[in-house]
Amino acid sequence: MLKNRMVLVLVLIIFSMCLYGCDEELNEQDMSLVDSKVAIQQDTENKTASIYSDYKKIGEYLLKTEAVDEITIGTVATKILSKYGEPDTHTTESNHIIWAYKSVGLEFNFIENQKELQVYSIRATADFKGSTNRDIKIGSSSEQVLNAYKQEINNATSTQELIIAGNDSSGIYFHIYKNIVTSIVFGSK
Repeated sequence: MLKNRMVLVLVLIIFSMCLYGCDEELNEQDMSLVDSKVAIQQDTENKTASIYSDYKKIGEYLLKTEAVDEITIGTVATKILSKYGEPDTHTTESNHIIWAYKSVGLEFNFIENQKELQVYSIRATADFKGSTNRDIKIGSSSEQVLNAYKQEINNATSTQELIIAGNDSSGIYFHIYKNIVTSIVFGSK
């Protein structure tokens, strides 16, 4: 992307030279301006990458510290079975296995890791009576979410319908309808 921008800048410079007379060379001031624009583009891209990386780290941290009914990302399936028993429904999508416990409003998405099923993401739905570690539950207002997770919310990717604490690949995702939390996903949306 940076190379494309640099090529575009160079093409514009060459075009400008031809437009104003190809025999004239760029003076030092013109070259300095070009160098400054390239430096600003590089700095902007570096900051964007850094911010994305920071929100990814925030998301990963939240997934290590937040639990749903004492279940965290990476918990093995045997612990889920001992806590909740057999799931109401059991489906397979791609390389993911999904167990739904409708009576408690939880859905566990598993992946196989070293021949053992581990929780990849957790979805809390309408019947879930618990809350996040910061007391956000189904039915909380979007304002409560914004206040509870204000340091972790990624405003660049959040919308009125989806508040993201972390980034788009790891974190906590609050699904909102009419300013009310309707589901919470821990892991990946």
